[in-house]
Amino acid sequence: MSKRGRKKKLKLNVKPETLKSVSAVFLILFGALCMWSLLAPSYNLTSVFYKYMKSFFGYGMYIFPISLIYTGIIMLWPVNYKFLNLRVVIGLYFLFSLVSALAESFIKTKGGSLGFFISNILATNIGYIGSLIVLILAFTATLIFISDIPVPAIHAFFEKISLNRKNKLDKEEDEEFVEEEESENFEPQVNYGSKYAILPSYSEPLEGEVIIPKTVSKKVSDKPEKPTLPYSDKVWDYPSLNLLEEPDNTPPDRGDVKARARIIEDTFSQFKIGVKVVETNLGPTVTQYALEPDQGIRINAVTALSENLALSLASPDASVRIQAPIPGKSLIGIEVPNNTRSKVALKTLLNSERMKNSRNKLEIVLGLDISGHVITYNIARMPHLLVAGATGSGKSVFLNSLIFSILFRNSPEECKLILIDPKRVELVAYDGIPHLISPVVTDIKKAPAVFKWAVNEMDRRYKLFESAKVNHIDKYNEKSGFQALPNIVIIVDEMAEIMMEEPAEVEKAIQRITQLARAVGIHLVLATQRPSTNVLTGTIKANIPTRISFKLPSQIDSRVIIEQAGAEKLLGKGDMLFVPPEDSKPIRIQGPNVSDPEINSLVEFLKGQGEPEYNEEVTKAPSKKIDGVAVSEDERDDLYEQAVDIVVNAQKASATLLQTRLSVGYARAARILDELEAGGVVSPAEGNRRKVLIKKDAPQLDDENSSENNFENSEEVVESIS
Repeated sequence: MSKRGRKKKLKLNVKPETLKSVSAVFLILFGALCMWSLLAPSYNLTSVFYKYMKSFFGYGMYIFPISLIYTGIIMLWPVNYKFLNLRVVIGLYFLFSLVSALAESFIKTKGGSLGFFISNILATNIGYIGSLIVLILAFTATLIFISDIPVPAIHAFFEKISLNRKNKLDKEEDEEFVEEEESENFEPQVNYGSKYAILPSYSEPLEGEVIIPKTVSKKVSDKPEKPTLPYSDKVWDYPSLNLLEEPDNTPPDRGDVKARARIIEDTFSQFKIGVKVVETNLGPTVTQYALEPDQGIRINAVTALSENLALSLASPDASVRIQAPIPGKSLIGIEVPNNTRSKVALKTLLNSERMKNSRNKLEIVLGLDISGHVITYNIARMPHLLVAGATGSGKSVFLNSLIFSILFRNSPEECKLILIDPKRVELVAYDGIPHLISPVVTDIKKAPAVFKWAVNEMDRRYKLFESAKVNHIDKYNEKSGFQALPNIVIIVDEMAEIMMEEPAEVEKAIQRITQLARAVGIHLVLATQRPSTNVLTGTIKANIPTRISFKLPSQIDSRVIIEQAGAEKLLGKGDMLFVPPEDSKPIRIQGPNVSDPEINSLVEFLKGQGEPEYNEEVTKAPSKKIDGVAVSEDERDDLYEQAVDIVVNAQKASATLLQTRLSVGYARAARILDELEAGGVVSPAEGNRRKVLIKKDAPQLDDENSSENNFENSEEVVESIS
């Protein structure tokens, strides 16, 4: 007796995205046929389409095909342009429905079945006049919704037209007056009779008019100049996600999840601890088993068994991480590494609903959590970030993903970058993109100047806010009417190298920035391999609550960066712990991968849009202190100039001499003497004696010049004149 073979089931292996694309194409095709039916209704098929559209929609049939085609386009290309997004699609469907209803209300039988249905319901409930009012107002609101132009903007537009017309008339009158003066052969005279509004700096809101003299022999234009901001004269072409590599959807190997759950329960039962696995969270790097302990079980007893669990589970990394408790749940999490991990593609994260629905320009992607959910965060909410991770842990790749998030969502007018890369291997690839304020800083001796510049820029912006009577960059830009001030993000790839250069000055500048710069749109991202206390000092940590830690070599390092253990048990290659500012409990996240071809493609695209406009002041050597001694004119002692005269005339220098001549205490005299040394007036102490470097009646050293011993970076060394 032969056995009948099993029937094989045929499966249609089609990706959801493919089905979506096919549906979109059919929508476009159907919409095109409907539109062609309006243009040529005499054919057999088009006449049927025309008949049914007229019957159902009436006059609304002229908008119905456009709605279908638009829907198909959005499904194929989910972009976010002003007139090519979901808002317009929804508005079009409302629009043709309202057109049908209005046509039925004003001209009977011209609104089709849809128009009759809507107008009849309204007329029955609120009367004919009431229905007309509702329909007209709804029609107006729909047009505003589609155009995304608020009523105040429309009012301002007509006011601008009126103002331009008035200015044109004034200009014609002035030119007629000039022609009359010239025709009578008058001598050129200064005329103060007309006012011309001078456009202020494009980093300031309009305050009012400034009267300027106008000679009658020249035509004076009252047309304001165009903004001189970079790329303000063009529409910025945002990068396409097609520049990024396609995601690898290979699932990770998690082993036998159910068998591992039983092993966990058995391991705890061996130590007389009753637990039950109630749920599992499947992440790209680890699988979290959520345990419900029996009543009376101490959490410390559970966390002490991490090594025993790693042994029982044969953990690929020889370790497991225990999260006790899971935030928001009365459960304990056991995070077991997967046998193989899945790659997290940056394209997937940037194309996620979470990113597309966010209107925050500084929203960045962090990665996928242990449940596979996309995690993003707004830099403006951080508002500064500390990042730590050993070599190979994924720290530099994370910085690349952060930069990508900014570059894909911001034009140079909206956000500027300052990149500091002492290692010269990671961030230098972005050199020359239009978003940079200065070339990528690779010389650590210039790095302190960046923080000093940031402090000065912060103070400058606060003065602008004070004059404009606002307290935040968003309000300032809104009052200005355009992106007057861009956000500035300063990214440092290796903080330890910079702290070795000028620790006191850098720490002081960072303290001021982190305390005050949030409102003015300046944000710091500081990364380091060694989260030691001399790099991430208490002052820095106190003002930067947002932390990210990648794999670290020891528990001590983990406590320095995130105030608790755990980072030493991470798996590397983008596995991180994220501590948001509003919570002390870290979130485990797998960061995305960013490849060199992706970086090269993005940089090449951005460079093709224009050259950067660098600010030389950013890396210019600031007025600084050497060994705590002021060398700039503003920071020096008030008696500094008198001290220079005294030592030059006496041709000798000592604290006692200054104490006697200036009538000051010894401590102040010694400090002034150190300032004279820093300023190149006297030599360093040789025993108890100092040599005066400026001869009597010789020109004194300029503040910007110095001796070679004190300023290694100065371009010129002023020699003493004998």
